[in-house]
Amino acid sequence: MASESRRRIACALLVGAAATSFAPIARADGASPAERETARQLMDAGLGRLKRGDAAGAVELLSKAHGIMHVPTTGLALARADIALGHLVEAREVALEVTRMPESPAQPAVFRSAIHSARDLASDLKPRIPTLRLSVRRGPPNRVTLDGSPLSTELVGVPVAVNPGHHVVAATNATGEETRVEVDAAEGESPSVTIELKESQTGATIAASAPVVVQEGSGTTKPPAPSRGPLRKVLIFGGFGLGAGGLAVGTLTGLFTLSLASKVTGTCTNSVCSPSSAGNLHTANVLATVSDVSFILGGVGVAAGVVGLTLKAESTQGVGAALWVGPQGVRAEGSF
Repeated sequence: MASESRRRIACALLVGAAATSFAPIARADGASPAERETARQLMDAGLGRLKRGDAAGAVELLSKAHGIMHVPTTGLALARADIALGHLVEAREVALEVTRMPESPAQPAVFRSAIHSARDLASDLKPRIPTLRLSVRRGPPNRVTLDGSPLSTELVGVPVAVNPGHHVVAATNATGEETRVEVDAAEGESPSVTIELKESQTGATIAASAPVVVQEGSGTTKPPAPSRGPLRKVLIFGGFGLGAGGLAVGTLTGLFTLSLASKVTGTCTNSVCSPSSAGNLHTANVLATVSDVSFILGGVGVAAGVVGLTLKAESTQGVGAALWVGPQGVRAEGSF
């Protein structure tokens, strides 16, 4: 059926080829001689390709001829080539364009005939053009495409004219995730296409990472209290580690201090020491200071470790702790 239709179209075009290619174009207003000659050659080449079954090549050449001349005959030839290619939507658009061209008795008869033929052609094509009715679930869609070209989201739910054949409809959700549906539409058919958008992966991740605790009978929800596990580990291991190190250093430096002090005790009178003992006395004073500081830090570390032991790993209440270091010793305060 399709090949027979193409042969009839090609024959009809070739019968009027001479008149279409020369006389009408020669009368076109505003075209230079070079443009008219170029249009003649494009028309002849386009009709030749259509006769050989190359509808795509014919449409390409006839589109250029019509773009140069923009007269009824070039428009009608292009519309018929579009039909042979299966582009019914484009063919009807060109045919309607021809019907809107001015018509007067002063025109060449071939122009008036082309306008009348274009009117009949547009009427015949209308019921043959298939439509797609698109619906979207989990919408509205953020973007819709038809065969890779953007389609206004306003056309969702409205019959959209398409050419006969295979089509791909795609829609994206708010996060850009795409859903594709393929459909075949024959002449005169109106298939429905339903696209179910994907759930937002971002929303699912947030929901999974932020569970809620439902208080029975309250009708309200609140997020769970953050885990105190990391803080507890830092206080226990860090605190007791600091305590052990501080106490060890304090003990060692204290022993050295006592040893040096015993050496200079007999050589000093009324805090006045001999020159040979002055160095030992200075070192003993330094070590005594280091020992005191080490014991203080050790006490701070032990206190922090104790706080960590008393701190629950998971708590739904506020937790506060403070360490005070002063001349009177170390004091830990907190609420758990």
